[in-house]
Amino acid sequence: MDVHARCQHLGIASTLAELRCCGYWVPKCRQAVKTILTSCALCRRYNARQVLPSNVANLPAFRIELEVPFKHTGVDFTGHLRVRQGGKEVKMYLLIFTCLSVRAIHIEVVPDMSVLAFLQALMWFTNLYGIPSTIYSDNAKTFLGGGRLFKRLMLNHDY
Repeated sequence: MDVHARCQHLGIASTLAELRCCGYWVPKCRQAVKTILTSCALCRRYNARQVLPSNVANLPAFRIELEVPFKHTGVDFTGHLRVRQGGKEVKMYLLIFTCLSVRAIHIEVVPDMSVLAFLQALMWFTNLYGIPSTIYSDNAKTFLGGGRLFKRLMLNHDY
């Protein structure tokens, strides 16, 4: 370690040369120097290999570009929660809206997983953040029914 520090942590060849210049002959010298260099914390830090990022798939454009929050939104229900309301326990659900560009979330508490509860929560959400251009879901019955009802309302409404 002393010879290695004297040659300023240069590596195996330089440490071997310095060791032999000092007049020492060590059997299996290269292996001994390698062992010393692998235990040197300073050398390990400076000779560490860069961690390369793994191959990732190309992201959609809306995930990369800077846009208004919640312009592209994902929506999903969580499992039920038990909430104490008026002295008795009631099941409530959380509806999570996720912004797909800045990863922000908005949570609405709904009493059930019905289409009307979903549409009401969607109305509250759009009142706060505006109407999203795309909404992604896991195609649950509630979301499909809400989409059909919403489309029917839009087709029957004259603008």
